[in-house]
Amino acid sequence: MSRDSHIGKRKGRNNAELRKPEIGYYLIVTDTKETEKNYFTGLKKSLMISLPCSEEELNSKIQIVVKKTETRNLVEFCRNERNTRPQYCDAWIVFDRDKVLNFDNIISSAIQSDIHVAWSNPCIETWFFGYFGSLPATPTSVICCKKFGEKFKAKMGQTYEKDDPDIYAKLRKFSTDSKVVEIAKARHKQFLCEGCHKPSEMIPCTTMYEIVESILNL
Repeated sequence: MSRDSHIGKRKGRNNAELRKPEIGYYLIVTDTKETEKNYFTGLKKSLMISLPCSEEELNSKIQIVVKKTETRNLVEFCRNERNTRPQYCDAWIVFDRDKVLNFDNIISSAIQSDIHVAWSNPCIETWFFGYFGSLPATPTSVICCKKFGEKFKAKMGQTYEKDDPDIYAKLRKFSTDSKVVEIAKARHKQFLCEGCHKPSEMIPCTTMYEIVESILNL
């Protein structure tokens, strides 16, 4: 499915057109209990300011499902969830490279099932780094989390916690979502232009920009 087919994708507009387009229906499935869930929950809350819809309506349009399972089972679970919730035709799985086996195969399987993938290599903190202006070299999730924790402490004056329920709001103090999308998109494009097409070999890199760009109509 092409990017232009996303329900929440921005339509053409001129400068005089100020009304925000209506958000689409998103099913987001992740295998992590806190970090990714808290980030998207915060993003949802921010939409209350810019979109003409109630909290109840917004919650019905963006469903975040946490499934504690082997990452390789996410595609099948997401496919089944989508079948039982036909209104959520824009289905996503969100997961990290970390130590996941068959990382590339999981992504390929999702795409073949018409499921979008927001992956991060080596971890979600790769995406978070974008709010501080760059994606530094972090070959493993341990190093990535450590470096991000140090950066977060220097910027925020507090310890980074992976289960921080306010992580999105805190990160947004340092950058706009559109800027972070731009940074991550450029890094992904760079790998592709250099002939690297395996997500497992793109370090650091993330396609979180695709889902954020789609939801926020950037």
